[in-house]
Amino acid sequence: MIDKAIESGQAVARSPLKMIRDKELIDALVIYRPIYQTQTGKFSINKENNEVIGLVNVVIRVKEFVDDILKQSSQPEFLINWLDIQSGDFFYQQSEERTSRIKHYVDFELAGRHMQLQFYPTTYFMNTYSTSLASLALVCGFLITTLFTLLFLSITGRTHRISKEVTIRTQELTQATKRAQSSEQRIRDVLKQMKVTEQKLRLSDVAFNSTSEAMMITDANKYIIAVNQAFTDMTGYSYEEVIDQYPDFLISEFASHQSIRLTQELWDVMRDKGMWRGEVIISTKSAESLPTYLSVSAIYDSAQSVTNMVAVFTDMTEVKEAHAIIEQHANFDALTNLPNRRLFTDRLQQAIKRAERLGEKICLMFLDLDRFKDVNDTLGHEFGDELLRQMAFRISSCIRDMDTVARLGGDEFTIILSEFKNKAHAINVVKSLISEIEKPVEIQGQTLRLSTSIGVTFFLMMLRNRVC
Repeated sequence: MIDKAIESGQAVARSPLKMIRDKELIDALVIYRPIYQTQTGKFSINKENNEVIGLVNVVIRVKEFVDDILKQSSQPEFLINWLDIQSGDFFYQQSEERTSRIKHYVDFELAGRHMQLQFYPTTYFMNTYSTSLASLALVCGFLITTLFTLLFLSITGRTHRISKEVTIRTQELTQATKRAQSSEQRIRDVLKQMKVTEQKLRLSDVAFNSTSEAMMITDANKYIIAVNQAFTDMTGYSYEEVIDQYPDFLISEFASHQSIRLTQELWDVMRDKGMWRGEVIISTKSAESLPTYLSVSAIYDSAQSVTNMVAVFTDMTEVKEAHAIIEQHANFDALTNLPNRRLFTDRLQQAIKRAERLGEKICLMFLDLDRFKDVNDTLGHEFGDELLRQMAFRISSCIRDMDTVARLGGDEFTIILSEFKNKAHAINVVKSLISEIEKPVEIQGQTLRLSTSIGVTFFLMMLRNRVC
């Protein structure tokens, strides 16, 4: 049966089997379902071009299964046998009266195996209704009962009761038929539900492993019980490496604007609200920090107790890179990579607020390159652009990292000096700028010298002078 299941790629049931449960033999129906692995490493129940890696065994305890469907009283009206046609053995047997003329057989197929349900009336049923269970047998029983009733009433001369007796017997037979049909329908519904459940499991498996988002499922104690292929692709951790692990090894930190910091705080929010969403930094197996958007949802049982948690990770690397590019274009000069007018204005405002709060001094310098327009018009814009890049580098080399150099446009540059002690410091910076800018510049095989004009002003010193 196992070879047949692997070869066909379908669920296959085996012949009736005896199993030991609590030191007792019980009848069991075993169904084998092969599991395959695709070339990309995903798990699937589709055989085509995939390699078998194992089997899922479904074991049905037959007696509990049938008893739950029939739910008969202490005095059952019929007995049932569940026959495996292929082997001739029974999955379930209540009656050995195979030669009885009063019976009803229902043939069906389950997991590639031909089976038969056999219905036999009990003594209680016969004593009560004098008829059988199956639809055809009921009709026959009705006819036989009617004939005996007519004969009896004809002999005794009570012909006026024929109609009443026939009506009563018809009602009894109808009720018995409905009960038999209801039991048979329950069995068919369960068999149908088994097939529907199998289909849903197959669809869920495909959806879980086909999604591009990394997914992780934990139990109620937050230990990992399942991950999909996208999770492995993103983190580098295989299923075997993370199963039954606590996921705190995965999240290295939360985004700076998130109020949550510790893993336990996250679980507390999940317990109270049932969900959490936010940015986190995860650590991959290769020790790489990966920015992701995490969505965690709780799953509850009928008693509203958390049974599982489902986490979905979305890689935000490309989003972050795009955001960084936008920020670069918005705040920095494309030619020199220096802060532009927008960023310069923001930093100047921040420096002024800090100076007012702490009583510090600020020096603001404005400089441009003498005769740059003539050079640009004479030697071309490419030459002029390269000249600006070199000048930007020289200007930046004359100041500290804590200071700001910005290009406002054309050949105009500004410098913010903060946290300096006296004017002598600013004067030394000016001297360094003039010395660097006036050094010879070689571009496209041509050498030239430039000079610069620099304006200097001081904040707070100027404010004190106005007050005085």
